[in-house]
Amino acid sequence: MQRIILSLAVIAVLAGAVTFGGTNAFFNDTERSTANVFTAGAIDLTVDNESYYNGLFNKDTSWEATDLTVERFFDFLDLKPNDYGEDTISLHVATNDAYLCANMTITSNNENGCTEPEGEVDGTCGDPGADEGELPGLVEFIWWADDGDNVLEDDELDSVFFESTVDDLSNIVALADSDENVWTGTGGPVPGNETLYLGKAWCFGSIGTDPLTQDGGDQGRSPAGDTDGNGTAGEPEDGGITCDGSLLDNISQTDSLTADITFEAVQARNNEDFQCVPPRPRTTLTLVKVLFSPEDAATDWTLVADGPTAVSGVTGSADVTNVVIDPGSYDLSETGPDTYNASVWNCVGGTQDDDDTITIAEGENVTCTIINYISCTDPLLQYADNVVSVAQGKRKNGTDINLDRTDPNDVLGAPQSSGAPYDNPVPTGEFFSLGFNPDTSVNFDGGKITIEFVNNFLIDGPGNDLRMWEITGGTSYPVEKLKIEVSQDGGTWAEVASSLDRDAEADLASSGLAWARYVRLTDVSDRTQFETTADGYDLDAFSALTCADRTYLIQQQ
Repeated sequence: MQRIILSLAVIAVLAGAVTFGGTNAFFNDTERSTANVFTAGAIDLTVDNESYYNGLFNKDTSWEATDLTVERFFDFLDLKPNDYGEDTISLHVATNDAYLCANMTITSNNENGCTEPEGEVDGTCGDPGADEGELPGLVEFIWWADDGDNVLEDDELDSVFFESTVDDLSNIVALADSDENVWTGTGGPVPGNETLYLGKAWCFGSIGTDPLTQDGGDQGRSPAGDTDGNGTAGEPEDGGITCDGSLLDNISQTDSLTADITFEAVQARNNEDFQCVPPRPRTTLTLVKVLFSPEDAATDWTLVADGPTAVSGVTGSADVTNVVIDPGSYDLSETGPDTYNASVWNCVGGTQDDDDTITIAEGENVTCTIINYISCTDPLLQYADNVVSVAQGKRKNGTDINLDRTDPNDVLGAPQSSGAPYDNPVPTGEFFSLGFNPDTSVNFDGGKITIEFVNNFLIDGPGNDLRMWEITGGTSYPVEKLKIEVSQDGGTWAEVASSLDRDAEADLASSGLAWARYVRLTDVSDRTQFETTADGYDLDAFSALTCADRTYLIQQQ
């Protein structure tokens, strides 16, 4: 602030000189910043280790702070039951705050032959397969956040983050990330230029905790001393643990294991959400029951998915709605009233292996629906019973279609066609010709008709669920084709098939819908194959092969 005031004073004086002296000079001031520098920061992780084996300092697995190369936390070649050890690992992070992750990976697990005592308790040791040693399941570990004094103390019990066998240690551990911090108990990075300590104890047998009283961080304690004051130095209890190998037998004789241990430091700045173990993509499953009946409720059924994650409950409940699951194969089933027909399970997402099995990959969100319904017993209920909209096309040459083929209501109800490849004689005035596109230069996008099933629904059942009925006279004629789309509300459409021939059948499952009420049909015949007066697909009827009776709903309205 002082420099600013002085500068103003100078300007004022000079201004006065201008006024009274009449000079023509212009005032100016230049400020210059020189030697501007960007220097990238650094994160450098070094590790040291202080190791004790059976109550004695072990120089072969101890070292000063360094970048790890040939150093080994374990190098013990003649283990016996009740052997134990303790290490204090020091992690030095320079120079910025960082997240810390650890990873232990078993790289070999060998039987190494079969002694006579081992063969008596291990029937496969004489002919072992890969990774069939027993040692990883018999060496137990405890890891904790230590204060650097080489022993487990009572106030450090809450910081124990691993207590199990080597088998279970073979994965990534978050020492400090956005969610976890073994030293503070609250997620966040470790400060740069500070030393952090991890305690690691192991036992060839069953390990336990027997913590010492906190002494305020006295660095003089050692697992090699008589820290518990019982007159015997170097016992497991002098390091705050217990070790009992009395229950081990000969099954692990000559077995060996090797493992890699990795520590990783990751910058924390501009990396607020870092996690050592990236979250798995959320995988969910929803089970839905739809009931077409006035007699019962959809919640009368229990829906079940049997697979890596057990899913069971009634439709609409949290037990079967957006349930977070493990990926894998699931068998779908239901239990409830048995007075109804059941559709096949219809799943959106995943890979449906058959009618009641779905394979779900990681990250997929799958919904599976099953319908219970009363099957149509009246044959007339199997057919469309209302025309919603029509956009009839033209004959191939662009002229109007004959009048007796223009009534869309001719597609309702039962067909006049027998379903044979050719209809002779052709039933006059009993079908509706969709026609080609009025623009004679446009192919494969002809006339359209939307029909509705009022008294019944199309259901996704076993096999094909719907059928077209088409009229073709003579004995030889180009193939007329339809595109089929379906909808539950008349607004959102899903394709069943892009092109089907004449009297074809189709599976509703191709649309991804478990049921449908509306059907939209479009003539996609190849107009180049037809004579000039041809009028496209001649639709006689459209039927539901799997049909749910809805007359009870009509009666209630």
